[in-house]
Amino acid sequence: MRELDPVVNVLFPASGGCIPLEHGYALYGALKQVWPDIQAYAWLQIGPIQPLCRSRGKTVVGRDATLLLRAPVSHLAILFPLAETVHTLDQGELAIGRPIISQLQPSPILYSPFFTVKVHDGGEAFAPWDDLRLSRFVVGVEARLAVAGITQGRAHVDITRPRWLHIKDGGASGYPVAVLGCSDAESLALQSVGLGGRRKMGCGVLVPWVG
Repeated sequence: MRELDPVVNVLFPASGGCIPLEHGYALYGALKQVWPDIQAYAWLQIGPIQPLCRSRGKTVVGRDATLLLRAPVSHLAILFPLAETVHTLDQGELAIGRPIISQLQPSPILYSPFFTVKVHDGGEAFAPWDDLRLSRFVVGVEARLAVAGITQGRAHVDITRPRWLHIKDGGASGYPVAVLGCSDAESLALQSVGLGGRRKMGCGVLVPWVG
């Protein structure tokens, strides 16, 4: 199926001022103005805007920043109306340019800055993780890899950088995750489908690692 309808990178130039560091949910809400049926787009991955930088204690869109979308070639026409639009993320403004389309490229190391674990109710603050919870998290990531048919790639979790994604009155917690030692076929397969949930909110969208 991937050969007949391959998944490709759709890179939209992004510019603007201050936006939330964890902007996945705010961006998802803004894009619903372009695609009211986005919730039904199971084929769509929306990566976080990169790079971001800190300026005077605030998170701002970096120079030459891009918004990465991934989609099968057959759905590209749905994405093009996003070009040359302007959106508000919280109190910051984000301008989107015309996209560049490129093929996925295999890499032995893939990286996602945010892999989600669990949704919490009531706006609960991020709680410290004990060794047992961390162990279960790693097992959960590896289980996802097994379900995806990955036999060579192994997960590495950066436990020094916990993340928290605000979603309505709750949120999702997690960590950055790398998948090491992928074969070319595994790398392309993982990039095509992503890993875990909330892939339309910037979570589990895997990109080649550039060290």
